[in-house]
Amino acid sequence: EFEANDGLQLNDQIDFQLPGVTCPAVNKSLTVIHGKYKNRFNATWLHPNSVMVLKLGPLTATDGLQSDTDDKWSVTVGRENGCKLPATGFHMNTDVFKYRIHPGPSHVGPWTSFTSTSGIGFLTSQLSFSNPVADGSTFVELNLKFSLSQKLYPEEGITFYLPGFASTQSTITLSGADASHYTAAWFSTTNKLIITPTQVVVPVVQYLTIPASNKFLLPTAGIVENDQSFTMSLEQSASETAEMGKITGYPIRLTQPVGAFSVSQIRFSNPVAGAISGVEIKFSLSGAIAVGESVIVKIGRVTNTEDLTEPLNIYDFDTSAASTVWNGVYNALSNTITLECLSAVNANTVVNVKVMDSDKLVVPV
Repeated sequence: EFEANDGLQLNDQIDFQLPGVTCPAVNKSLTVIHGKYKNRFNATWLHPNSVMVLKLGPLTATDGLQSDTDDKWSVTVGRENGCKLPATGFHMNTDVFKYRIHPGPSHVGPWTSFTSTSGIGFLTSQLSFSNPVADGSTFVELNLKFSLSQKLYPEEGITFYLPGFASTQSTITLSGADASHYTAAWFSTTNKLIITPTQVVVPVVQYLTIPASNKFLLPTAGIVENDQSFTMSLEQSASETAEMGKITGYPIRLTQPVGAFSVSQIRFSNPVAGAISGVEIKFSLSGAIAVGESVIVKIGRVTNTEDLTEPLNIYDFDTSAASTVWNGVYNALSNTITLECLSAVNANTVVNVKVMDSDKLVVPV
């Protein structure tokens, strides 16, 4: 469904970028079965770009040479075209689907996200923790939040793939607002947590807690914010009651960072291969940084032109002056910059510093 500020004219074209969608009729006309002026649109599927093209054909004398400026277009491309949705589904109002308009023979508008998209599969998904310590010995509480676009039946199960997590328990106890509707099991060899409904679950947001008594340990490497390696899948039996299909490998949309860098960036102020350059370092850690703790930055193939046994000249972008919080040391053998903390830094603080050009580090060739 779409609406144009100006009336559409003959040969105007609208491209819809739909990643993950597949259609067998590549570069062939698709059947448009519904919508105003439906007989005036030619629909084509382009592969491998995953783009569906709607092109406006001749309007009748009754229609006029162009559509009205306030027309609201509603077009349905029929299921007989064999187009299929992404196997992972997609969340409501996703920004991965985009459109653009060719309002004339030469100009092509920019790709723009849809104002509204109905979700398929998991509309909401979140993984967070209480007492989030990734030390390999502290048991943590897991909090799960999710909602689905259709009813969930007892024949179906939701699989959470949690690489790096560990627990010695196989039968998992649940608490939380919706705990009575589910059973849970942990499969340590595959790092899968399977939640199975005990009754029909209507499509509303579900809240489950896995208490620390289930002895879950977080990955010792920590967790990056919204890490795409943590996924959900909707596994279903051959039951005729299933309404959503088999949704596999859907990334959990919101994942709490733990003991990890939620921001990490390195850039050269003079990005020319073989040239002397300052090195700008930007990071944010989900935990606090204490005095005496260090952040080590690996800068492979960066070389030095002078003896750097003395501390580096560290500039702080926030204060526009030499840093009083960080002391820097370069190690040519390991190609590392070690930033030692001189004054405590709070959790989630964005650190933005620069090794100055005067230290004469060289951009890799």
